[in-house]
Amino acid sequence: MKPFLATFATLLLVFGTTRVSTHDLVGGGCLLARFPDDLLQQLKQESNFLYPPSPPSHAPVQGLHLALEGSEGLRVTWMNPARPSIGGKFYPQCMFGPEGSNLSHVVSAHFYTYTAGMFAHVLNTAVLDLSVIPCVNKTSSPCVKALAYQCGDKAFGFGDVLHANIQDKVVPLTPGPQFAVIGDMGVPHGLKTIDSIASRMSGGGLGEVEMLLHAGDITYANHYGTKTHNNSYVWVEYMNALQSVVGKVPYMTAPGNHEAQFEFAAYLNWLPMPNKASSSDSPFWFSFDYLGVHVLSFSTEHDFTPNSTQHRWIEQDLKRANGNRARVPWLVVIGHRPLYCSSLICWERCHDEATTFRSNLEELLYQYRVDAMITGHNHQYERSYPVYLGKATQKNYINPQAPVYIVDGAAGNPELNDPTFEPGVEWRGNDEPSMATGFLLMTPSQSQLKFDYVLSDTDKVFDSFTIVRK
Repeated sequence: MKPFLATFATLLLVFGTTRVSTHDLVGGGCLLARFPDDLLQQLKQESNFLYPPSPPSHAPVQGLHLALEGSEGLRVTWMNPARPSIGGKFYPQCMFGPEGSNLSHVVSAHFYTYTAGMFAHVLNTAVLDLSVIPCVNKTSSPCVKALAYQCGDKAFGFGDVLHANIQDKVVPLTPGPQFAVIGDMGVPHGLKTIDSIASRMSGGGLGEVEMLLHAGDITYANHYGTKTHNNSYVWVEYMNALQSVVGKVPYMTAPGNHEAQFEFAAYLNWLPMPNKASSSDSPFWFSFDYLGVHVLSFSTEHDFTPNSTQHRWIEQDLKRANGNRARVPWLVVIGHRPLYCSSLICWERCHDEATTFRSNLEELLYQYRVDAMITGHNHQYERSYPVYLGKATQKNYINPQAPVYIVDGAAGNPELNDPTFEPGVEWRGNDEPSMATGFLLMTPSQSQLKFDYVLSDTDKVFDSFTIVRK
């Protein structure tokens, strides 16, 4: 038995009415929470919505979301609740133009469907050409493009006119625009996180969130089994709940273990990512530049051992990004499973699994001076000092010599929420020892990359730190 498990083998940790026995392990390397039957049934219903699921509404545009696509493209993806088997014809399209003008540009969308999880509706995707949208700030850099757009189908109807501000690739002159970063969310328990992020968007009054990054475990469509198991409705519910955010800002994702069912069918169909623009031959890993940050998104659910296809691509991409620091000074990696963590409940994840992952990837992240790696998987928040080979290289964030590792996995899902951390971890900078939900804000400027961890319930910042490069 592992040392920490032996230490706590007979201990029952009591969190309210929930008893957690440390000798009960689930397959994911975490202790299994022992819920009373009535509470477990309630949690199951809340996590997976209604049984049987409610049908989608009749609104012709649902689950709409944005994603970057290449150097001048903005991808829009949405669902039409019509059934492809009705025999009708589909004519999806988007109309768009500069904010305050007519929607004079029209682009046809591609429509398609899939059957895994009993999905029985139509998805549509279109790429808007942003080269026709002028910069709002014509006399200064960086360029911000404000546009209005409307998508739908001529045969079924259109959604509302929506508005988005698309930021430049280069770093802002002063801190302001932010990334929101989440992991392990789902709904309904992620609704407070969604509301808190929405309040920090343009016009919301609390900030300027301009992109949402998601480090895996997205909807928690947890009905595993054959393709006749209906879990597709969870994706519909989730994407509808998130539209208030991702209809205005790009939503860029990494896959987690909860996306793996049906060979990632729902993830691939709902969330097309721009892999080809970053010389990736897989939709599961890609990169892009935004607001002076090079974001590399990779898959911990696929092979990333040395000499694997993904590992070779990661090294090539990091090398290119590290050579472009003058224009894009920051380098951030997102993935689902952590390389560094110190959870007690998820001891095996943070030792056996994380040690293996570090042997695959840590040397590359150190060699190419990655500033931060953000993951989820553990339903908690913690951050490291700059760390390499298991030791903190310094106890501050000024001109760090190694990456900072952040676990940001408490956006909503209540399964195995984890307020426990190993004592005396030398490389750990801070942790959030409660079962509250939260998310990360990342604010770049030329010489600083600031991080704030926000508690969703209160909208209060729990933790802040800033990476400074002089």
